[in-house]
Amino acid sequence: MTKVHVLPEEVISKIAAGEVIERPASVVKELVENSLDAGADSIELRIKQAGRTLIHLKDTGSGIESEDIENIFLRHSTSKISSVEDIFKISSLGFRGEALYSIASISDISLRSKPKDQDSGWEVHLRGGKKEKLRPINMPAGTEIEVKELFFNTPARRKFLKSDSTELNHILNTFIPYSLLYPEKRFTLINNDKPVFELAPEKNTLIRIAGALHLDESHLIEASREYPDDKISIRLILGDMNIQRSSKELQFIFVNNRPVSSRLLS
Repeated sequence: MTKVHVLPEEVISKIAAGEVIERPASVVKELVENSLDAGADSIELRIKQAGRTLIHLKDTGSGIESEDIENIFLRHSTSKISSVEDIFKISSLGFRGEALYSIASISDISLRSKPKDQDSGWEVHLRGGKKEKLRPINMPAGTEIEVKELFFNTPARRKFLKSDSTELNHILNTFIPYSLLYPEKRFTLINNDKPVFELAPEKNTLIRIAGALHLDESHLIEASREYPDDKISIRLILGDMNIQRSSKELQFIFVNNRPVSSRLLS
C-alpha cells in the first residue's frame, strides 16, 4: 500500500496559514502593511480580547477594484509582483500573496472596499476560506477588514496563544514601529473599546517618536552617517542620559523602511 499521498487543499491551506499567521499580531502586521502599500493616510485598528475575537482595521487607502475583490483571497494572488525579476526589486511591504488567503482559511473575515473613483464599494465574506457572500455596499473610499474568531477551526493553534496582556504586547510591538516609520499618517489603536493611543499626523519624526513612546522630545538625539561607497546611509535617534531602560523594550531597528529584529544589531 502506498504511503505517499498528496494532502487535501483544506489541510494545505491550514498548514500554510500556520506559517504566515502565528498569532493575532501576525494578522495586524499583514493588514497594516497592506494599508500602507495602498497609500492610506489614516489607519484605525480596533481589537477585542487582544485580537482573539476581533481584529478590525479601517484605512483611507486606494481601495480594491470590484473585479479584484474575490481574487485577493486566492493563494499567491498579488498586485505587487508579476515576474521573477520583480522579486529582486521589491518596493512594497507585502508581496507574497499569502496573507489574506492564510487569514481567511483560519477565521471569519469580512472585507469591504471602495476605490475613490467608484460609485459603490463591495463586501465579501469568507469563513474558513469558503465564500459566504459577495454584495455591493455604500461606504466611504478605502478598505475595511474584520477578522473574527481567529483559529476557530485550528483549536490546537488557538490553545497556544498566551494571555491577553501578552498578545496585546505583541500587537503593540507590531503596530508601533509602523507609526514611527510613517509620522505623516494617522494611527489609532483601540482595545476593548478603550483607546490605547491616537497619533495625529506629524511632519517631524522626533515629535512622533516622543508622542508614541511617551518621551520628552528634548531628551532625544538625532544623528546620521553616510557610506557612499557601500551605498549605505544610517539614521539614529537615541535617548540621552534622561532616558534609561533596563531592557530593549523601546529599541526599534529598521532596514529600508522595514521593521526588523536582529540580535546582532541589538
